[in-house]
Amino acid sequence: MNRKDAVDKGEAMSHELRVAVLAILRRGPASAGEIASLLELPAGSIRHQLRRLLADGLIEPSSEAKRRGVVERFFVATDDALVLSRDEFAELPPDLRRRVDLQLIRLSFEEARRALAGGTLSARDDSALTHVPLRLDERGWAELAALHLETFNRVQQIGKECRRRLDKSKEAGLHATSILMLFEVPGRSEPGG
Repeated sequence: MNRKDAVDKGEAMSHELRVAVLAILRRGPASAGEIASLLELPAGSIRHQLRRLLADGLIEPSSEAKRRGVVERFFVATDDALVLSRDEFAELPPDLRRRVDLQLIRLSFEEARRALAGGTLSARDDSALTHVPLRLDERGWAELAALHLETFNRVQQIGKECRRRLDKSKEAGLHATSILMLFEVPGRSEPGG
């Protein structure tokens, strides 16, 4: 992916409404009308966002159905619609990075809130939710960054393999979210300082 493509994808991922649309389409096919209903917004506004996402290659047509004499188009998100690789992220200017971060954090917390409210956040014995504050040197940071990249790549691979198996078997599957975060936290102020 070249810099322009990475920035275009970053722009889409920094737009609150486009991220909401992508989150819906990651769960399965939906039409502009269905998305508009879920988000309680005018269908015209959603159709505009769908055209942008389609042009950016973040969604693809899924099917069509004739309803009340009108052809309704259904879309799905691409496998990497809400994912920026490390290389793609590195191409983004700092302000765009912050805007993407904000939208991904909002989405992550909204999905976690929905899972908590729906009783699925920790319903499985093998679910994982951890928070590990660390004090690292540069070597430790580099080791953790490499581990996160390795895990990110494996998560992507597993997701693609599952999608192929589910498409072949026609099973619905289950919806899950993997959130990987590694970030530096500003240091605490020293007492009296």
